[in-house]
Amino acid sequence: MTSPQRAASQEVMDCLRQTRLLAIVRTAAAGRIPAIVETLAQSGVRAVEIALANADAVTAIRAVAKHEIPGLLLGAGTVLDVDAAAAAFDAGAAYFVSPGVIPEVIRFAAERNVAVFPGAYTATEVLTAMGLGAPAVKLFPASTGGPGYLSALLGPLPSARLLPTGGVTLESIPDYLDAGAFAVAIGSPLIRDADSTGNLDALAARAQTAVRLAGERPA
Repeated sequence: MTSPQRAASQEVMDCLRQTRLLAIVRTAAAGRIPAIVETLAQSGVRAVEIALANADAVTAIRAVAKHEIPGLLLGAGTVLDVDAAAAAFDAGAAYFVSPGVIPEVIRFAAERNVAVFPGAYTATEVLTAMGLGAPAVKLFPASTGGPGYLSALLGPLPSARLLPTGGVTLESIPDYLDAGAFAVAIGSPLIRDADSTGNLDALAARAQTAVRLAGERPA
């Protein structure tokens, strides 16, 4: 079997530095994921994370990866252990996102030149993730402290690349980027009901808005 094409860690980082946006697809309806991802890609979203919400999510990653959508960087989210990372990697994921700092997952990613964004909230957790070699850190849940908290963290940690996730809305994208976020990750406020019966045209309109708002704040 031919291995799927995937971007190296630096390519993923370059993409996020340019676009400032990561879309999160989390749904139990795995069969709906390819259409959602294709809609996002056609709307200008270049980085999409498929959360490992259930066993079918890996199958969905494989299905999307096989399509080789031009310009799309596909990743796996909610990666909790090496087994999940390995399954996602074999399916074609080009980066991993975790809700916490999991050293084994970070090491697994580094060995394969795969970008990994571990979740952290405190300065200690951010420093731990950076010390383990994570190229960027998922600030989660971002909405707890909002853009002000992100800005405060960057005061003593100016080299940290923070990716706020959890509660980020379309309207708050500029606020997080202005506060110093490396990029923003947005899930349900973007996807809404598109994972069930929602209109994909409406998803496309929201995605285009997100791309525009993020693009107005270049790094």
